[in-house]
Amino acid sequence: ISMHELAKMLCKSESTINLRVKRLFDEEYISGQYVVFDFSKLGFVSSRIIIKFNQISDKERQEFIDYLHSQKGILHLEEKECYYDCKFLVMVKYFFLINEYWKNILKKYGRLILSREIFNYVYAYRTNQKFLYNGEIDKLWCTHSPNQVRAELSREDFLALDYLSQNTACTVREFALNMGIDESLARYKLKKFEKDKIILAYVIKINYKKIGLQNADIMISLI
Repeated sequence: ISMHELAKMLCKSESTINLRVKRLFDEEYISGQYVVFDFSKLGFVSSRIIIKFNQISDKERQEFIDYLHSQKGILHLEEKECYYDCKFLVMVKYFFLINEYWKNILKKYGRLILSREIFNYVYAYRTNQKFLYNGEIDKLWCTHSPNQVRAELSREDFLALDYLSQNTACTVREFALNMGIDESLARYKLKKFEKDKIILAYVIKINYKKIGLQNADIMISLI
């Protein structure tokens, strides 16, 4: 959504909205922005790995976290305050590669790990953050599905998606300059990614602690 559209929706001037959004970033109520992709269409599968550490030092813990952070394919990494200490999402081309990923972790840091759980994603959904407002708009984006057909994408398309994943707030002009194409082609590419539902949404990352909220993971096994 553009600042113009947001201003119209909230019945405020565009300059007021610009100032308020800037303040939310400056005061770290908003910690970032990112693109929601349909990873199935990009040819990826994913697994969530949850780890319980042995009795380890802060230095060992940080070394392990830094190692995960440096690895290609780690999409999401969190340290937890519960029975398990750490969880992360691994994105690969095929599920059998998850085992190779895990073997490499065990080879290097197996002494630090007491137990683990690995969950392969079949379906995954992302909802809008409806707890933040009283509106009626409700969205549900499917980011993983075994029924999706992989999109036909060129190397340039993947380079474009890689750039967008790291520069969500870029303008069309900035996107075009980075890709070495004119603005009309850049705009066409963006619209095509959205039309083909490769890009599902553009969202902000909210610092929940700043607004007095906490989040928890709930995992359910169905009978």
